[in-house]
Amino acid sequence: MAVLQIDYFSRALQRTVMFHAVLPNDVMDYYKQDNPHYLRPMKTLMLLHGYFGSSTEWLYKSDIVELASRYNVLVILPSGENSFYTEGAASGRQYQTFSRRVRGTRLSFLE
Repeated sequence: MAVLQIDYFSRALQRTVMFHAVLPNDVMDYYKQDNPHYLRPMKTLMLLHGYFGSSTEWLYKSDIVELASRYNVLVILPSGENSFYTEGAASGRQYQTFSRRVRGTRLSFLE
């Protein structure tokens, strides 16, 4: 299991931003044994935090790391700050576009 923190320059937000990812890459054998979720390709789940939250909220306040291992799911946790993940015409910040691009990183992790 890998928990990643990725910092990169987002053209959509015009600054450096961060997101977390939970990647079940080396799970224990007992998770895989008789588990139909490991007979299929890995799925991807994007979890968004609330208004005053951050991308670490799901990591520290839930069982998402264990669930990702059990169900063979790559979990992406973008940091939307207090944006409601919407496009801001006045500010020029594009959180919806940012979220779509972060979700697109799935292929990079799996190849």
